[in-house]
Amino acid sequence: MSRRPTTLLLLIGLLTIASTLATRPAGAVPPGATEVVSVGAAGNQSAGVASSPVVSADGSQVAFESQTALDPVVQAGTAYNVYVRDRRAPGRTVLISRALAMTYLGARGYAVPLRTTAALEQGGNGDSLHPSISATGRYVAFDSVATDLRDGNAEPVRRIVLCDRDPDNDGVFDELRPDGLMDFTYLDLSSTPGATGSDPSLSAAGTVVAWREQLPGTTNAITGARLTLDPQGRPLPPDLTSYFRPETDADAGAPELSADGHEVVFSTGSCPAFASCSDPIGSLQLYDIPSDRLTRVDHLPDGTLSGAAAHPTISANGRTIAYEHLVPNGPRVVVVTDSNTAGASFASRDSSGRAADGAAPAISADARYLAFVSTADGMHDDAQGTDRPAIVLRDLTLDAARERSGLPRLPGDLGNPAAEPCSDRTCPATGPSGSPRLSATGSVLVFTSASNDLTTPPCCAGAVFARVFQPRVTAQPVVFGSVETGSTTARTVTLQHTGFGPLTIDSMHIEGDIAFALNTTGNCTGATLHTEASCALSVEVHPSSTGQKQAVLRITQSDGTTVDIDLRADAIPVPPGASPTPSGGLIITPDPIEFGGTQPALVALSNRTAEVHNSATTPITISAVGILSGPHFAAGDFTVRTTTCAARRLGPGEGCTVQLGATPQLPGPRSGVLAITTTDPTYSALIPLVSQATYPTLIVNPAVVRANRVTTVTAQNFPPDRAVTITVPGTALRAAATTDHTGRLSAPLLVFPQTSAGSWYVVASVTGTRIQAQSTILVVPGSYQPPDFTSRR
Repeated sequence: MSRRPTTLLLLIGLLTIASTLATRPAGAVPPGATEVVSVGAAGNQSAGVASSPVVSADGSQVAFESQTALDPVVQAGTAYNVYVRDRRAPGRTVLISRALAMTYLGARGYAVPLRTTAALEQGGNGDSLHPSISATGRYVAFDSVATDLRDGNAEPVRRIVLCDRDPDNDGVFDELRPDGLMDFTYLDLSSTPGATGSDPSLSAAGTVVAWREQLPGTTNAITGARLTLDPQGRPLPPDLTSYFRPETDADAGAPELSADGHEVVFSTGSCPAFASCSDPIGSLQLYDIPSDRLTRVDHLPDGTLSGAAAHPTISANGRTIAYEHLVPNGPRVVVVTDSNTAGASFASRDSSGRAADGAAPAISADARYLAFVSTADGMHDDAQGTDRPAIVLRDLTLDAARERSGLPRLPGDLGNPAAEPCSDRTCPATGPSGSPRLSATGSVLVFTSASNDLTTPPCCAGAVFARVFQPRVTAQPVVFGSVETGSTTARTVTLQHTGFGPLTIDSMHIEGDIAFALNTTGNCTGATLHTEASCALSVEVHPSSTGQKQAVLRITQSDGTTVDIDLRADAIPVPPGASPTPSGGLIITPDPIEFGGTQPALVALSNRTAEVHNSATTPITISAVGILSGPHFAAGDFTVRTTTCAARRLGPGEGCTVQLGATPQLPGPRSGVLAITTTDPTYSALIPLVSQATYPTLIVNPAVVRANRVTTVTAQNFPPDRAVTITVPGTALRAAATTDHTGRLSAPLLVFPQTSAGSWYVVASVTGTRIQAQSTILVVPGSYQPPDFTSRR
């Protein structure tokens, strides 16, 4: 038995949807900082146009194109070049589309520089455009017509070039070699002589590239290549078997590749970019590279397929797609669709909830955050009713949660705020802004803008900008009031997310008077909070001497920011002849509450009963009993089945009971917390809940099989009587089965003749859950004769 003088964390750590109908002040803008990205080594801002920004996963590397000389080796007034800005201190801009400033002598190599005082490199002699960047920023792909780049292709045809910024694999980008050249390597990805390539898109690892390609006399088609890296991470030239080309008979728009390199999404149609489209016709196609499967995915919320789709963006796993949709004689809107379920919703809606103007969507890797351009009124928190083009930010997960709860969406956040307020409010910057892109977590937004009022002092119209969001936790000061010396009083601290984007809490500690201590960090440490979310922890004070006690609870966020929360108490002496305030409270047995578990997931375990006893000398009123939710708890596994404790006043020595149930939703150990709330928070209690489910296993026999043969997949410890799908990721192989009442299954798996030889994962997944098990299969070359089947009578 144990007494827990901990305060209750119930109903904290959840999205507090029902209580946040309109909690933000009008015109509020999420805290953050806007900086100019398209600047040179000397800090000169781009006087011309900088465009096509893309950003690495962590937001530190931004690639873009510009005609302005932003690297010392580039001569003014030359063609467009591709640059990367490393935003990490002290900041550096480096030319990516590098050409040799030397005389080419054919088989004899290169001559000395034409001018002895000149740099060994320079910008290309033709435009280099449309960069794409890998997750780390090491690899940059772009298209170019320059004939003097270091990729060695001197043909005046637009092609795809891949640059490696760290070929020695030491983790340091943009190093100079001893000979004075930048330590870059380049790869020409041209697949067919005479073909033009443009608009490349890189996977996160830089091992898959997709682009638009056009052969003479044909329309644009999608082409891509799978790349192999050597032990140093340098891309090797692809062979002909590495290329893929989705079959399509319509003009294709610029492709977008998922970060995992498995899916490519692109538009097709007569006017994929909506240029002069009086009668738009076009579709959105998703190409699954491993299975060579093409699927149309531009479904509207009402299930129709009318109008035209363009400018798609895709999540890291390829499941969520956002795109522009143009309905004939209607507005251009942003639609978000699920490629697995064909479910769709309008992301760009005005204050009345109707679909409204939206363009150029960008989505974070986890599909939580969306950015797009809009001029519609009421689209974001700016309450001025201005028609300035704004970059609107939305939390799609919060939108969906509120919709499920029957609540209206909150206004979007503003991504391009003017540095100075207009009429005491923050408005979008004055000039048009566009081409938004989000980092993997949505914490950094890059975009182009014709505005000169995004920063102070005003400057840089036409540049590329980065908006770094700075969400913070906030909390009210914790005032304990009068506390007798020798006694202990605890209070709950609620940390609330404010701003836009994810916020991770790294650590917390108390600085100041030693009377204060962390009672429990609750569900806060290591938690990542999003819009309107909160978490809770408990602090206590145990004064040993009288007087004012003060301290701060210091919260450290993952970006290094610290937030201090004041703690105050007035320690008073114990009255003469009296003892300190009784420290008795609620005693809960057992503690912890263990359910055990030798069954598969989704199987209900035997109920457990907790007995609650009041050991204090005063009555304790229990106001609520429930299961605590939070990022570290499997709240959905546990339920309060019945209780005699809720809304109950327990006199000294009295008790009540709570009957609990557990159904593990996933294999392995599972944990939860029973929270008992009292009207006096001093007596609230938290009791750990523990359960477990067995891990499923999968066996493939034979594990070595020839193509065009059948193997058998068996499994055990799966949830009983459940549909299971068996797949081989990267192939079209699949099978379906249903487990029996013991959680076992057996199913044949045909290895198709066209399956590539090699080792493959075999994955069995329970439909509608995250429960799965995997094994491996080795496919060896075989004949194309029919498989030998065994007949049974």
